[in-house]
Parts: sequence; C-alpha cells; structure tokens
Amino acid sequence: MTRMYWAHGKAEDKLALLDAADDMLKPLEIDLDKSKLKRLIVRES
Repeated sequence: MTRMYWAHGKAEDKLALLDAADDMLKPLEIDLDKSKLKRLIVRES
C-alpha cells in the first residue's frame, strides 16, 4: 500500500479508501457513517 495524501487524492481513490476502512472496522464493531462521508467526498470533487 502506498501513502495517500487526502487533500491531493481523487474522489474514486478516496471512496476506495473509505470502503477499505469500513471493511477493516466492521469486525471491531465500529460503524462509520459511510453515506455521509461519501456525500462529503463527492461534494468536494
């Protein structure tokens, strides 16, 4: 995995990172508000 700078990333890369984070946090029973985060990412781009 390479380093990603959030401010410089493309929207599709950010969405992929969000999906990966959600998959990693599910076993820990940590819930992300994924729909809200997706809206923020799409709005920024």
